[in-house]
Amino acid sequence: MTAIKILIVDDEDNIHKVLKRIFSSTNVQPLSAFNGAEALQLAKDNKPSLILLDINMPKMDGNEVMRELRKNPETNAIPVIMLTGNGEAIDKVVGFELGVQDYITKPFDVADLRERIENVIGKLKS
Repeated sequence: MTAIKILIVDDEDNIHKVLKRIFSSTNVQPLSAFNGAEALQLAKDNKPSLILLDINMPKMDGNEVMRELRKNPETNAIPVIMLTGNGEAIDKVVGFELGVQDYITKPFDVADLRERIENVIGKLKS
């Protein structure tokens, strides 16, 4: 069974730990980036099936990361789900305008997150 690579982009270590625990019993291989520059490099090098992207990060925020991902032919087709504490309508509108497939606010429900991931990339094997 081939692992599904999911790139987690968040500056909070706890989010990485929680998501890795959620994916531990699935066929997901989580990749971790803690800032935008790291995320862009990992996306280019690893071609993940999906990126879970936070907005609020130092140096380069999630919206800037989205702009760069979409500009690059190597990464422009990678689906992205925003996973962020920003729940304002304008943040969601901007996210969708930049090309995200879905938008989830923190704190998130694990079952809802799994369902939305599966809607974007297919079933996660347990």
